[in-house]
Amino acid sequence: MFSLCSGQVAQTSFPSESVYTSPLELSYSYLSGPAHVSSTNGFSYYITFVDAYSRFTWIYLFKTQSETSNVFKKFKAMAEVQFNSKIKSLQTD
Repeated sequence: MFSLCSGQVAQTSFPSESVYTSPLELSYSYLSGPAHVSSTNGFSYYITFVDAYSRFTWIYLFKTQSETSNVFKKFKAMAEVQFNSKIKSLQTD
């Protein structure tokens, strides 16, 4: 697991005995923003989604924090079709 702090990346590790047996049993998410400098397309926020079983990772860029709910809905629809399974648990920051 990585965390961003003052422009530096620090790696943290938490021992876990959890075993996931199928995709989307647990997905976790990290929201970041607003960035000090927007991208050339005006994106100031990003959110990551990680499937604990497969470690597939998705990153979505967006312009305002109010878009977070819609971004999650898009991710949910896409992931559930991709894995032919429902998200069972979501852990967020």
